[in-house]
Amino acid sequence: MTEQELYIWCLGELRENVILSFPEDIFTELDKSKADVIAKAFGDHALMRLPERDIKFFDWLRINDEKVWLDLWGKDELNNDPYIVSVSLLPLLIDDTRGFPICDLLENDNYYFTEEHINSDDAKLFIESSKERVLAKNPLTVAQLLALEISFAPIDVWRFAYKNEISLESAFRAVQSLKNDGLLIHLTDAAYLAPFVKF
Repeated sequence: MTEQELYIWCLGELRENVILSFPEDIFTELDKSKADVIAKAFGDHALMRLPERDIKFFDWLRINDEKVWLDLWGKDELNNDPYIVSVSLLPLLIDDTRGFPICDLLENDNYYFTEEHINSDDAKLFIESSKERVLAKNPLTVAQLLALEISFAPIDVWRFAYKNEISLESAFRAVQSLKNDGLLIHLTDAAYLAPFVKF
């Protein structure tokens, strides 16, 4: 589907429905260019349902850290379909391993990290040594894996735990270990994180 065909499809969907719901086959063929076109055209005035893979993640989050899920989605007790977001977020959703970022919690500490949060010389050396361990097929600690993940692309601790099938307790311990060693800057307030969330 070309960008123009996708645009026309979105127009048709929005005429019939209030909310865009991309079928999985359309969603999987989206690339950054197409997502940017749709976000620019519809982002200020249209809503979309999260893709199925994000819904699975947030269903997992609801079971494993309900207070964070409620901070994100539970503000309206009558909300039967909570996973509705602005189309402007579409470019963030096309990454099938990252998805919708948890970076704007108001009642809980945020644990969202970008490469800019690990920019010390010691942190860079730590990441390089972790890469060497991967190349040598040696096991990584959870902290090493987290640092590598952050160096590849922004990620929150919940997505990290889900993606790598580790416990949230282990993921939080890894954050604390990196902080204690001066390798990671942890900004817990959503207002301070906003500049690091890029579309």
